[in-house]
Amino acid sequence: MAVDDKTGEVVGYVRWVMPSHLANAKEPVWPEAQVAEPSSEDRAEHERDFKNATNNGRVRGLRNDMMEFRSTPLEEVDAKINEGGPFLFLDYLAVSPKYQRQGAGALLLRDGLAVADANGLKSYTTASAAGVKLYQNQGFETVEVVTVDYSKFGGVEPVTDYFMIRQPQKYRT
Repeated sequence: MAVDDKTGEVVGYVRWVMPSHLANAKEPVWPEAQVAEPSSEDRAEHERDFKNATNNGRVRGLRNDMMEFRSTPLEEVDAKINEGGPFLFLDYLAVSPKYQRQGAGALLLRDGLAVADANGLKSYTTASAAGVKLYQNQGFETVEVVTVDYSKFGGVEPVTDYFMIRQPQKYRT
């Protein structure tokens, strides 16, 4: 998470998922980015909360038919891409609207891309149209595009996801 030093406001957040061979390495790789395993009490509390919010694993109140309609094509492309792994997976990146288009996204990507480069790993993410240029500027290339038409669920326009991969760059110390 990035915080504005002057205001204390959250600027943005990034979450990377390391491949198991790095996450489980004897010598820690990028230890400041690793999250400790939850305690058994925390895990039990999460399981209770999950059971209370779901019916057979499906979130109550969510349009599960729409989620399945959306998820199926995305999961198929994701599975195909992951066959070419391992990847350092960029799972999530968000920048507060107040700080967008000021370099915050690139700064949030910097450490993860450096880890990927140092370890000769490809990076992989899925982007919305709003994020494509940011990722292209960091060396990502679009390898697949999936557009889902939500009109049968009341949507007014299709939603497009861009599957993007970045090859490792020569690591600079």
